[in-house]
Amino acid sequence: MMFRLSVLELVARSFVVGSLAVGLAACSESTSAPTPAPTPTPTPTPPPVVSIAAPAPLSPVAGTTSFGWPTLIVANSIKTNTTNALVYRFDISNRDDFATVQVTETVAEGAGQTSYRPPSTTQVSTEGAFFWRVVAIDQANAVQSSPSPTVHFNYYVDTEQNRMAVQLYGGLWGSTRPTGSNGRARFGPGWGVGTRRSFDGVTFQSPPLEILRVFDLLDRGYSPDNALEWMRANGYPTVGVWYPSVAAIGFPLQYMALISGSWELVLRVGA
Repeated sequence: MMFRLSVLELVARSFVVGSLAVGLAACSESTSAPTPAPTPTPTPTPPPVVSIAAPAPLSPVAGTTSFGWPTLIVANSIKTNTTNALVYRFDISNRDDFATVQVTETVAEGAGQTSYRPPSTTQVSTEGAFFWRVVAIDQANAVQSSPSPTVHFNYYVDTEQNRMAVQLYGGLWGSTRPTGSNGRARFGPGWGVGTRRSFDGVTFQSPPLEILRVFDLLDRGYSPDNALEWMRANGYPTVGVWYPSVAAIGFPLQYMALISGSWELVLRVGA
C-alpha cells in the first residue's frame, strides 16, 4: 500500500512541475517586448516640371512678299521652372506640313525676341510660297516647346528682273528654273516699267516677260545663244534672235543691245 501511494505521489508531483513549467513559459511569452513596425521610406518629392510655351511669330506677317530672305522674328517663349537660356530652331519649308525642310538653323535666344535671316547665298529650288515656324529648346533639360504657329510668305530671288516680273506678271519662272547664280549682267537705260507703243501702233507692256527671262539668263552667266536655246528647250517660248555682229538680241517690238558692258532695252523704230 505504501508503494502504490508513493507512485501516485510521484505522478502528482510530476504533473505539478509540468504545469508550473507551462505557466512560466506562458508568462514569459506574455511579458516579451513587441516587434517594432518598420519605418516607412519617405516618398521623394518630384522635381518641378519644366515647360516652355511656343514662341509667337512677329515678322514677316502672313502673305508678305520678300525679295531675298526676310528676317524671321519671334517673341521669346515663356518658360516655367527653368532659368536656362533657350535656343530657337527656325524651319523654312515650301510645304505647310513641313514634310521637307529647305532651311533650318538654331540660334541663341535674344533679349525679348529672337531673330534669324538665312544667308543670301542660301538657295532653294523654287520660288513662291514658303512657310516658317520656330521651336524653343532648353538644351540642358532636354525640353522643347511645341512649334509656333505656321506663317507663310512669298520668296523671290532679290534681283531687279524678279521685282519687275512679280509686279507685272506674278513671277519670272515656272516650275523649271535655270541654274547659276545672279550678278553677271547689268541694266542699262530703257528698262523702266510702263506702257509702250511700237513703231506700227501696237501698245504693249514693257519690259515683256520674255525679255526679262532672257536678261535673267544672261545675269546667270549664259551666253545670248545659250540663253535663247535654254528657253526653247525648257518650255519658255521666245522669238529672240542673237546678232553677234552688233551685240544685240532682236525681238518684234524691242531689242536688247550690249553697250559699254550694260544691256539697254531699245524700242524699235522700224521694221
